[in-house]
Amino acid sequence: MKLVYWKAECLRDGDCYSLRAPTRKAVKAMLENHEADEFGPPKKIVLYYESGFQLMDELLSEDRGCGLMDPDESGEDSHP
Repeated sequence: MKLVYWKAECLRDGDCYSLRAPTRKAVKAMLENHEADEFGPPKKIVLYYESGFQLMDELLSEDRGCGLMDPDESGEDSHP
């Protein structure tokens, strides 16, 4: 399965404060409520997973789902 979302990386603090939404338009709207240098530009994120459990396990693990990234983002093909 595949999950697609958009993310604007938080530049001043941890990744947990980054903005995430299902569409680029929604992230851009969220950015309007913040200072221009607080977040990076919206980027498309694609995660591949085999089951809901795998998705949850990867995202909550210490390495934070690095095996689920789109090959374009991680530099290697991780599609199951």
